[in-house]
Amino acid sequence: MRQIQKIPILTLNNIVFYPNTSLPLYVVDEVYEELIQDAIATDTPIGVALSQNEMDYPDDFPEPREVCGIGTPLILERADDGTLKVLMKGHGKVRIIEMEQVVPYPVYWVETLKDKPEDPKWVTTKLERIRLILINWLKDNVTNTIERNQFISTMETDKHILDYVCTFLIKDKEIRQLLLENDSFIERVHLVNALLRDHLPFQEDHFVSDAMKDFESIDKISKCAH
Repeated sequence: MRQIQKIPILTLNNIVFYPNTSLPLYVVDEVYEELIQDAIATDTPIGVALSQNEMDYPDDFPEPREVCGIGTPLILERADDGTLKVLMKGHGKVRIIEMEQVVPYPVYWVETLKDKPEDPKWVTTKLERIRLILINWLKDNVTNTIERNQFISTMETDKHILDYVCTFLIKDKEIRQLLLENDSFIERVHLVNALLRDHLPFQEDHFVSDAMKDFESIDKISKCAH
């Protein structure tokens, strides 16, 4: 049965929000602050979508991609300059159906998306490699051992690990979006392993990345990656 709901969506230029990650946001726009405050008051999830292009939108809200992550906002603090610090706790992804309202902020009807039922045992070795890549990236980028270990302890499942690797190590936003749209965990594991080709790489291989973007669908990409 389709799960349909109505949610507000933040559309950003370079952010792909994965279901099993937490995303820090620094909110300075009064309209977006109202969106977040209203969502908290009504216990409504918020979508965070990659924009269709990087144009400036002085008068209008940017158009979101069709698939985006959703999560629950948590206000951490307000900085001295008025900036609102918010942590988005991801818990799913959706496909946008249609816009419901524009004023005071964009609200859309969306459909919940789920991964295919699969047995991850077929990619155990690749998952272990991905986990080691992430651990080494964290050692290089999070120098505080306590903070690093606390973060690692939050990665409870293989999907947490894969989604954080996509967030931190895949630099190309179009590839991140393609991975978000894919509905097969096993295919995503194969794709990320194809992208991270070196022994312990800290970003994707550009040759593989460019090749992936030449294909019309993520299904074709996965066939080439296997």
